[in-house]
Amino acid sequence: MIIGLEGPAGAGKTTMARTVAAEFGAVVVEGGAWYRALAYEAQRRGIAVDDVDRLIGLAEQLTLRLEPPNRIMLEGNDVTDALYTPDIAVAVPQIAQHLPVREKIEPKIVAEARAHDLTINVGRHLRAVLPEAYILAVKIDPDEAIRRSQHSAAHDVQSLKQRRDIDEQTKQLLGETDDGKVVVDVTDMSPAQQADALRQFIKQCPNHMS
Repeated sequence: MIIGLEGPAGAGKTTMARTVAAEFGAVVVEGGAWYRALAYEAQRRGIAVDDVDRLIGLAEQLTLRLEPPNRIMLEGNDVTDALYTPDIAVAVPQIAQHLPVREKIEPKIVAEARAHDLTINVGRHLRAVLPEAYILAVKIDPDEAIRRSQHSAAHDVQSLKQRRDIDEQTKQLLGETDDGKVVVDVTDMSPAQQADALRQFIKQCPNHMS
């Protein structure tokens, strides 16, 4: 079963996914991790962010293995923490802007999402690439998203994995849209409440085994 968690940057999607993944035996498939890994390997090999031909070749070779719930393995090495550094963050959008590079990476992300019994796939516009996914769409006030992004940049990514207890109030914040997605507004929600919303959503999915 694939859970899709989509929404804008700064909304806390990755934090939500990582917080609850282990509880459900899920693997977090974050599209951005592939681009981070590509940026990491390009830097390691001295490939410039505008060298499209070499980036395409590297993207074709790139093989990641995900270990539940949140570890990213590249060529047998755990590179999770190395992918979330300021220099990688700067390189990612420069690399991802190249359409031929994206065309090599995106099928890998889809294949990984389908390779596990339960995945939480984090990204945007997921219905187009994963039509079978049950999608929770996160929305947030843009100013709050910016504030959160600035705040989280100053903290260790490992702090995002803290487990939360269920908050019954978040059940009332889930509402289905015309396209079958469920939308939750997280503008005024704490990280604990956001994680609770995702927990509740997963439990409501028809294929979920309690």
